[in-house]
Amino acid sequence: MINAGTEPSCPSCGGRGKPVPLATLKSLLQPDFLPDLTEGPYRFCRNPECDVVYFATDGTHTFERATLKVRVGLKEKDPPRPLCYCFGHTAEEIIDEIRRTGQTMVPEKIQSRLEEEGCDCLHKNPQGTCCLGSVNVFVAETLRCFS
Repeated sequence: MINAGTEPSCPSCGGRGKPVPLATLKSLLQPDFLPDLTEGPYRFCRNPECDVVYFATDGTHTFERATLKVRVGLKEKDPPRPLCYCFGHTAEEIIDEIRRTGQTMVPEKIQSRLEEEGCDCLHKNPQGTCCLGSVNVFVAETLRCFS
């Protein structure tokens, strides 16, 4: 849905979403759905309760969780919930480490590998951006729950 003078919103939940590169959709959509892809632009729906992952800003179509090759950790309730798509870290791994030790080294591990190897978040992360910010937010929220 598009309101005059405002940003496009998810046709399912009304959320604004965040811009996502077309390259991300081309990498992560299952082959059967690639013919439906237009030049966009597209947005990523961040609402965890909404089944829509991507929506065209012109309101013409959406792509739901089932159309992707990967699980969208933000939208999953059952394990494993991916947080870092390049290096394979999950929400459950972080929670388990915090339960056992009171902290997690996952952000540091990701940072170290980023510096050594780089990443391919553009093509692997459904949000099309580096996961480290999202991982840090998840860690902070989880640490608050256990303190």
